[in-house]
Amino acid sequence: MVLQSIQFSPIGNSHYEMYYRYYYINATERPLAISSVADLSLAINNVADLPPIISNATEQRFLLHPGCELNFNTYFNSFSNQKWREYTTLANVRLVLRLKGTVEVALTKLMLNIDGRVDEYVLGGEVATSDGEDEISIEYPAYHNDGIFAFKLRPLTEGEFLGGYYATNIDENAIPEVNIALCVCTYKREGYIARNMKMLRDNIFCNQNSMLRNHLYVYIADNGQTLDAKAITDKCGNWEGGTCIHVFPNLNSGGSGGFSRCIIEALADKERHNLTHVILMDDDVEFTHFTLERTYRLLQLLKTEYEDAAVGGAMFRLHSPNWQHAAGELCKGGLAQSIENGMWNPKPNLDMNRVGDVVRHELTETINYTAWWYFCVRLNDELRANLSMPFFFQWDDCEYQLRIQHTIITMNGICLRHEDFAKKASMSKDYYILRNKWISCAIHPETGYGKGQMKRQIIKFVARNIMEYRYRSADIWLRGAEDFFKGLKWLGAQNPQILNTEIMRYATQMSPVQQLPFDFAYNLLKTERDYKESKLKRLWRRVTLNGYLLPAKGEVTVPVIGINKSFVFRKKRVLNYDLDSQKGFITEKSYKEAWRVVMRLLRVLRTIDRDYEKTVNDYRAKHPQYVTEEFWRNYLGLDPKS
Repeated sequence: MVLQSIQFSPIGNSHYEMYYRYYYINATERPLAISSVADLSLAINNVADLPPIISNATEQRFLLHPGCELNFNTYFNSFSNQKWREYTTLANVRLVLRLKGTVEVALTKLMLNIDGRVDEYVLGGEVATSDGEDEISIEYPAYHNDGIFAFKLRPLTEGEFLGGYYATNIDENAIPEVNIALCVCTYKREGYIARNMKMLRDNIFCNQNSMLRNHLYVYIADNGQTLDAKAITDKCGNWEGGTCIHVFPNLNSGGSGGFSRCIIEALADKERHNLTHVILMDDDVEFTHFTLERTYRLLQLLKTEYEDAAVGGAMFRLHSPNWQHAAGELCKGGLAQSIENGMWNPKPNLDMNRVGDVVRHELTETINYTAWWYFCVRLNDELRANLSMPFFFQWDDCEYQLRIQHTIITMNGICLRHEDFAKKASMSKDYYILRNKWISCAIHPETGYGKGQMKRQIIKFVARNIMEYRYRSADIWLRGAEDFFKGLKWLGAQNPQILNTEIMRYATQMSPVQQLPFDFAYNLLKTERDYKESKLKRLWRRVTLNGYLLPAKGEVTVPVIGINKSFVFRKKRVLNYDLDSQKGFITEKSYKEAWRVVMRLLRVLRTIDRDYEKTVNDYRAKHPQYVTEEFWRNYLGLDPKS
């Protein structure tokens, strides 16, 4: 059985070290097939130029030259041995390669030592001579249950590497059947949807050799109701067994409503397609069929005690594809390291071009949450009573996982690329983040978030927004708190489209800077990078309430995200500038607006003192009514279940 195919770097991809490493080697200095430990942080050789790749419509291949080494100790092409052994019934692993020429093959294992360096162990190997027609197979020692496996090639003659895979010897008839519903919630993202569906068509639906053919079905909740469903299914979803891409026009109810709709439709098709799992995935992402294949094999081989485990995909930055944003997080409300969002990310900003970060990623750390950009869970009847809360978006995935408490498996190579969240930030988004966080923490007392944390958080961030002249941002926070105290009955009765339109009115509209009454020059943009403040000035700012007690004068340009209160000290007007869109908005110091926000804050604080315990108890007692299939069918305007 093929466990994991060797992936070639896409043509023109400059981040090829996520796939392979290519070195010039002096064979007399560093023999390849020896049983020893090499500290890779001290043994990096001169990196060669990108090796030639011959590409045609059906395959890619590397040209191999004596004096070079091709190493696959990489994010996509190493094998997560320890996790496969921990979570699955896997008993043996072998490497299968297609080669031309005479090539020395070494099987390796990588482990992270206590001081953060990576050790490489050579487990064995052989010198293979082949004409490229036959596959060679070498087995890894069965007693190695830790680390990650990899391999490297050192050609002794001119030759080629034609591909390969990691495999296991197993009776495939004894493996439970797995069929996956890939659930995508979309809102006017036709370009992403078309591209991703084409990728699935080319590599799975119309590929006779795909392990996922006839085992994958796609469910798309079209919240914008703008997709041409017939075009998508006709071009991308037909095979001899029928249509395997389904598009459902849906009420614009955000991610929580879109994913709930997909799960409801998958549950309706559960027996027809013998569906066993769902994958919830964002629409504005890029991914490959290899991620789905790796997930599929993992699900097939899970041990009985892990058959209800979830699989979480890592998120990489779309425009910096070697940088990982997250791969599982710890959601603990007010007890997390960051009180701003209640999340702790144990693996932020890993560079998967680096061997050390590849190995670091495979350490098992405490997580209880992975976002729904790629989240796989078993499809069973329990989901009918455990769908998302009607949050529209933000914290719906976190609340769900606090409620269900799955074991979450993450693994090298199970990932996708997503637009940076900093580029998607908005004031209206803050409303949902805050309101839904407070509701989630109310439902789940284990988060440790209470009245005191809520009051401190509101005071801190409303005060910050006043100091930055962002009075509308402060209003967003306060509106979120006011709506939190309206309770679940109010939340469940809202039309999400109408409510979202109302919340959007709070957001300051961005305009091209040339249309704003403000003299803009990029070199005047104030950033943290070039700003230094003395202790005396910091004290003076605080004593004067960031200059509110002093006359204001002058103007300043600051970034929309990452503004420092000291940037606006004693300024009269501020241009808030977004470099990506080259748009911005103007804020201005106003004692009237500041006083209005302070009075609204005091009213909210009185409400917290008076109603917090009563509101929290109401959320805890009644939330099970708002996550059922029956509730969601009524909320989305669907026919009742027959």
